Amino acid sequence: YGSWAKDLSLEELEQIYQDNGDGDTHLDEAFAEHFGGPLPDVVGAEQQFTIVASELDPMSDHIIEFLTEMVVPVEWLAARPVEEAFREKGLFASQVTACKLRDTHTIETVESAFGLNTEVS
Repeated sequence: YGSWAKDLSLEELEQIYQDNGDGDTHLDEAFAEHFGGPLPDVVGAEQQFTIVASELDPMSDHIIEFLTEMVVPVEWLAARPVEEAFREKGLFASQVTACKLRDTHTIETVESAFGLNTEVS
C-alpha cells in the first residue's frame, strides 16, 4: 500500500476517508484526534515501516528495496527461523504488506520473545 498511497493528494485522501469514514468528520479532524497533531501538508513524507519476516527472503528483500528507494529508513533488527514463531491470543496481526505497529502489548511480547529492545514511537 505504501507504493500506491505515496502518489495520493490530500484531496484524494479526503475522498477516501469520506467514502469509508463515519461521515461526521473530515480527515484533518480525525487525524488530529487520533494522532494528537495536525495533518501534515505533505502526507507520507515521514513514513516508517516495520517489517516482520522469518528470514530475508526475495519478497522481503524486494519490500526493503522499494522502501529504501522511497527514502524510508529501514532497520533490519533480526531474523528468526519460522520454528521460533509463536501464537498468543490478543496480539496484533495484519495481512497488509506494511503497517505501523502501535499495539504496546504486541511490541513488548515480541521484543521479549526475541530478545529485542526497541522504543515505541
